[in-house]
Amino acid sequence: VVAIMDGDRLYVANIGDSRAYLLRGKTARLLTRDHSVAATLVDNGMIGADQLREHPMRNQLTMVLGSDETPTPAFNAIFSTTLAGGN
Repeated sequence: VVAIMDGDRLYVANIGDSRAYLLRGKTARLLTRDHSVAATLVDNGMIGADQLREHPMRNQLTMVLGSDETPTPAFNAIFSTTLAGGN
C-alpha cells in the first residue's frame, strides 16, 4: 500500500491483498480492492460477496510484488479522496 497526501487530497494504491482504510469519526471505510482470484469472481458476478470470506481461492493473488513479472496496476486502482478534519 502506498499513500500520498497533497494538501487535503489523499491518493492510495495497493497491490495484492494489503488494504488501506480511511477512519472518519467512528467509521472505517475500505479504500482499496484485493487483487485475488475470489475478489475477481465477485467483481464478475460469478460468486456473491457473502461467499468471498470462505472461498478456497480467497488467498490466491492475481497481482503481487516480488515475482518475476512486474505488476501493472490499472489507473482506476488508485483511490483519491478529500480529507476532512479528524481523518
